[in-house]
Amino acid sequence: MFCDDHPPPHFHARYGEHEAQVDVATGDILNGTLPRRAHALVNEWVELHRDELETNWQFFAQVSVDPELGTIVWSNGADLAPTPSTSKQSAPRSR
Repeated sequence: MFCDDHPPPHFHARYGEHEAQVDVATGDILNGTLPRRAHALVNEWVELHRDELETNWQFFAQVSVDPELGTIVWSNGADLAPTPSTSKQSAPRSR
């Protein structure tokens, strides 16, 4: 799950060279592909963790990523952990 991702609630699953976006509510593949056996395992996992996935999606819907800093911020502007996310790290500033 990514904090700045689009609806519907989903997560990204990887298996070897395959990747898919999986719907939290149904376990259906929204985009991408997974081998049949991997998709079956993902569906079993979704059934066990659906409540947690839905809670996480609701939590992440409250935050965004600051495009300049790459940090997670809440709608009220709070930035409690100003460490840049790994996807947008930049070189340290010189002093």
